[in-house]
Amino acid sequence: MGQKDMTRSSCLVEKKFFTTARPPHELQLTSGALLGPITIAYETLGQLNDQASNAIFITHALSGDSHVAGYYSENDPKADWWDSMVGPGSTNPDTGKPYGLDFPVVTIGDMVTLQKALVDELQISKLLAVIGGSVGGMQVSEWAIRYPEMMKAAIPLATTSRHSALAIAFNEIGRQAIMADPNFNRGNYYAGPKPDLGLALAFDFDANSFLYITKAADYYDIKEQHGNGSEVEAFAKIKAKLLVISFTSDWLYPTYQSRQLVKAMKKNGLEVSFCEIAANCGHDAFFLPNKRQDSMISNFLAQVACCGD
Repeated sequence: MGQKDMTRSSCLVEKKFFTTARPPHELQLTSGALLGPITIAYETLGQLNDQASNAIFITHALSGDSHVAGYYSENDPKADWWDSMVGPGSTNPDTGKPYGLDFPVVTIGDMVTLQKALVDELQISKLLAVIGGSVGGMQVSEWAIRYPEMMKAAIPLATTSRHSALAIAFNEIGRQAIMADPNFNRGNYYAGPKPDLGLALAFDFDANSFLYITKAADYYDIKEQHGNGSEVEAFAKIKAKLLVISFTSDWLYPTYQSRQLVKAMKKNGLEVSFCEIAANCGHDAFFLPNKRQDSMISNFLAQVACCGD
């Protein structure tokens, strides 16, 4: 039953928190820096079966957050960012002040390492699927490569294996607009006016978060980080069944980039399905209700669920 068929009371969700990497067991990031403690916000929807084999992990895109679907209360004006599908102002423990630009550089790999820790905490040994679009799609690929035994399926949407010069330039324009805002104050704006003017050219969320997440996306390169310069070698580690979806209107990650992913996957003999969906909503088409996308993902997951390991 889709979300649109459910009552608001049946779609109520709760934001939950999981804290890990507590000192002296901080997480060592890809950069070598140590970070901790780290608190992850997440939501759960639906019900795990007795074997805990029906869990689907959803990774969010650049401007998303842990509130993927449903309502926090009966009075919420609307559900959140992927409701149609689903049915760093943090404090530096050493100073007691917001990190600002003292926050260490993070990578897509660092994000997935923390997500894996959350799944372990929830005592789920194998996910039915990992799914996400855009930057979330990068995390899906990273999951499938890093933890091939932990999922039956992976569904990257509107994504790429590495940023093009155009994508990096687009992100850099947004970063420069933020840092040029007089209110940016070298990232220490939490006690005063926010750099809303600069952020308006980027997206409507925390300015420092935009700087760090876009840098993580710009640094992502599957073939260099996992394949010694070869996408084929990088994807050789994957064991999941794959569904790759692109959109005709996606100027940021055009379909040819998804086809490159599929080509490298198929050279490894992986079971891969691919579809380019006609759309007119730009890169963010995967966010919006789309009957073809819904049907493809639902049917794919049903097929994966009914098959054995």
